[in-house]
Amino acid sequence: MGDIFEEGTQDFVADGAWIPEELKGEESLKEVHNFSDLTKGYVEAQKTIGKKGVIIPADDASEDEVNAFHTAMGRPATSKEYKFDKPTLPDGMEFDEKMDTGFREFAHKNGFSQKKAAAASDWYNKTLIDAFNGNTKAIQDNQVEQKRLLTKKWGKDADANFTAATNAFKKYVPDPVKQEAFGKLGDNPILLETFLQISKGMKEDTEEHGEDNTNKDLIAEIKKIKLDVNHPFNKENDAGHAQAVKDMDTMYATAYPKLAQSA
Repeated sequence: MGDIFEEGTQDFVADGAWIPEELKGEESLKEVHNFSDLTKGYVEAQKTIGKKGVIIPADDASEDEVNAFHTAMGRPATSKEYKFDKPTLPDGMEFDEKMDTGFREFAHKNGFSQKKAAAASDWYNKTLIDAFNGNTKAIQDNQVEQKRLLTKKWGKDADANFTAATNAFKKYVPDPVKQEAFGKLGDNPILLETFLQISKGMKEDTEEHGEDNTNKDLIAEIKKIKLDVNHPFNKENDAGHAQAVKDMDTMYATAYPKLAQSA
């Protein structure tokens, strides 16, 4: 290997003759100029390794070696031991327990430390909440716009029409769960106008035919058909529309015999 030290000094020779051939390309040795530097570097390296005892596993490392590495880096023993702050959710949004469990299992399997997993969980929850709030605002804005358009269309009758449509909706869809399935009446002008027409039909049935001389079950069936937008009676292009109209005429004649006699 030749001389190790410069003559009369403790400095290693500049040509690196002291470095074994297989290590001469190591960047970490470029700053080592004497035995003192080498000793200090070795001691500091041992201290750093000793703080965690961390050894980065090789590609062919055993499962035990990989798990030991993840544990040393701060991964909890099981997925259930991750500690996440439960988010404060806006009204109408529910916490997804299944998704939370799935993320914990994914994080543990992929070696997430407590710190990294918590940061990822916070980011994901915030993203979901922001998306939910954005969607809620869009729906509310649409409701306001649709009501504005209908108010303009209906003019002075707007308040009365909104009330009539809402009352008809509640009468034919009394179940709160089913009402929720329809969504807000205000964001669907077609639905509002449909129930307004139903309301007018209800009023006409009462005013023109009364209730004393009617078959209430048959009237209920008539109203049900009118409400069903997919029934052939309400679809002029349906192959069964003509027959459905004849059937409706028959039901009307039976439900309102006095009207049939005067016709």
